[in-house]
Amino acid sequence: MTSTDQNAFDNTINDASFLQRIVELNLTDPRAQDRIIYPLSVICSIVILAR
Repeated sequence: MTSTDQNAFDNTINDASFLQRIVELNLTDPRAQDRIIYPLSVICSIVILAR
């Protein structure tokens, strides 16, 4: 495994652990419930994956 591959793997592990911590926090969604199109967990996942 090259250094680049190892760094990519480490970043993936860090992102997964970060997402796990967000899920464990059980965050409340401050948005108006009748106007929500996408759940907060989906938004967080997209942001992390886009990174």
